[in-house]
Amino acid sequence: MMNTRFILMFYFSFLIGLNSAAQIENDTLSGSAPPPSEIQFQNYFYEALKQKGIENYSKAIDAFVKCAELFPERAVIFYELGDLYFKTKSYYKSESNLKKAIDLEANNFWYKEKLYHLYVDQNNYDKAIEMVKSLQYKDRDYEEDLVNLYASAGRFEEAIAQIEAIDNRYGYDKNRDQTRIEIYKRTSNQKGHIMFLKKRLK
Repeated sequence: MMNTRFILMFYFSFLIGLNSAAQIENDTLSGSAPPPSEIQFQNYFYEALKQKGIENYSKAIDAFVKCAELFPERAVIFYELGDLYFKTKSYYKSESNLKKAIDLEANNFWYKEKLYHLYVDQNNYDKAIEMVKSLQYKDRDYEEDLVNLYASAGRFEEAIAQIEAIDNRYGYDKNRDQTRIEIYKRTSNQKGHIMFLKKRLK
């Protein structure tokens, strides 16, 4: 099942294609014909989106690769390739293309989020941690994600520090308290556990 963010990104990419097509039409009407490479790009781009929409991923990849050959400076192409390689579990190619997209558009949230999900899917916690740090400004959920990633990576002191930072900003939460208790138990940190319980009883 396609999640909401994927659907939004699909139509985001499709709208980029529509805007480019509209520009071509305007240029044509004004007497300025678009270059052949731009027409080729549009044809391949539309075909790629169509094939992706019907989950024919191999053909979609082929079409996006042709787009990249024509215009290697367009970040959205590499995002789409990264997404498709992710879907087909070609993780190395997915990472490479998503990094390329980010290199071309360093401030694009959606590209970074996709790379973050790629790392999480592979249980590559250290890379996921570094990536999610760049997403925290967008949504509080990513701050919570960072706690779980630190814990999964065995970086327990950093997990506790992140919990405390969130508590200071938003107040206490029973789920974070439970995570904190589990960390104290896993690390046999009785002193920390007792201090925490005393603090909560005040």
